[in-house]
Amino acid sequence: MTAANRFLITTETLEHRLTEKSVVLFDVTSGAVPIEGREIAASEAHARQHIPGAVWVDQAKTLSDATAAFGYMAPQPAQLAKAFAALGVTAESTVVLYSAGSYGWATRVWWLLRSIGFEQAYVLDGGLQKWLAEGREVEQGVSTPNASTSVLPVTAREVFVGRERVFAAVQTNNATIVDALSLAQFDGTAPGKHARRGHILHAVNLPASGFIDAATNTFKSPEYAADLIASTGIAGDRPLIAYCGAGVAASIDAFAALRAGLDRVFIYDASLAEWANDASLPMEPGSPS
Repeated sequence: MTAANRFLITTETLEHRLTEKSVVLFDVTSGAVPIEGREIAASEAHARQHIPGAVWVDQAKTLSDATAAFGYMAPQPAQLAKAFAALGVTAESTVVLYSAGSYGWATRVWWLLRSIGFEQAYVLDGGLQKWLAEGREVEQGVSTPNASTSVLPVTAREVFVGRERVFAAVQTNNATIVDALSLAQFDGTAPGKHARRGHILHAVNLPASGFIDAATNTFKSPEYAADLIASTGIAGDRPLIAYCGAGVAASIDAFAALRAGLDRVFIYDASLAEWANDASLPMEPGSPS
């Protein structure tokens, strides 16, 4: 991959590599997908049309900790490795991830793979939107994963952090806390789904949408991302902790920061689902939703 496409794969390259046995392609779209004026489940949208050979992954069921108090929390590394092996991922695989709509679903799974030390994972630049716009082939139905019988090796890497690490950053200023939500959500003027509006104390706002070219749905260059990050006063030599509502949009900010050359990048996994609902944790303005 070129430097500009670090961690990304183009639609053209993917089309050329679809028949390679080492390529494992996942549609990781979650939630609801708007189609023909109404919203349908991600699984139904996948069955209607998907990139040939793609397997739909139910993130909530397959790649989340079912015992956690909050949705989409990352499982333990050994559990994750077992889940990915069941989906057909081996040490020799090249994993390609895409989603319909928000990149957050794809970048989140990319980070899950990174958390167990898996390096050969790529996000489809432009996602399904660009693939369709270019008139590339799609298929219908549901593909079954070819489960691997081998054990996927694990080299645990700290990616997801908890409230204690974030609280320490608030208290000591030893890391930059980045809010990936919109400005209206950040400043508390937009209604929220949590008990309090606003942002974590001392956080800076870097909406995830700023890293995406709206016209093409592709990621802007690493150089652009680096300039955007620097423009907010974020120092590249400090750890960066990204958060959002539930650890999904935050994965876009973290992904873009890593592409931009920052190397100590983390995601607050429970994000505002935890923080905003605990009145003992500092927020500003912290007003009720």
